[in-house]
Amino acid sequence: MKIQSRFALTSVTVVDGLGREPRPHHAVVVEHGRITAVLPMSHYRPDADVHEIDLDGHFVMPGLIDAHVHLAGGRADMSDQELGVIAEPKLMRAMRSVHQAQKLLKRGFTTARDISWNGLYLKRLFHEQELPGPKVIACGPGLTRTGGHADLFQFTDLLTGRIVEVCADPPRDDHPPVPPGKCRQSVGPSEVFRGR
Repeated sequence: MKIQSRFALTSVTVVDGLGREPRPHHAVVVEHGRITAVLPMSHYRPDADVHEIDLDGHFVMPGLIDAHVHLAGGRADMSDQELGVIAEPKLMRAMRSVHQAQKLLKRGFTTARDISWNGLYLKRLFHEQELPGPKVIACGPGLTRTGGHADLFQFTDLLTGRIVEVCADPPRDDHPPVPPGKCRQSVGPSEVFRGR
């Protein structure tokens, strides 16, 4: 949804972020992406060129900033971070990363600094304003030591679908439990993901 270049959020409670008491029954006027006025509803005058959005009962505050997120689109937990992310197709991770970013926006985060490949694309996607999302400050992929956290090159064989040896650690809902540290052969990422 594209919002018109001039709009007013009416009947809102304004929290200015400066420690003052919230100010109920206010209007916030925005023109071309910039707030041009914050005033009590008693001083607000409707204008035919300004699209009004009635938000009675809602709050308006400065956007929050999350300075460290990974919008990688994976479903991994702490026990299988790299494998849980790369074992899924890139397109699935890309779609999931859009949803992750939109969840941030719904929680009041209007800016996010992302460390992932997807952030480079999300930045452009949300800047075009075809989809709602936060402003993304994209760092690209993180730096790592060889074999360290985020060194996905150690999984090159897995990504190309060759037979590799994969260690299965804690059980997950989508594959049966495997004794800790036991290694098994797999023919590709889909088998690893299913736990076969």
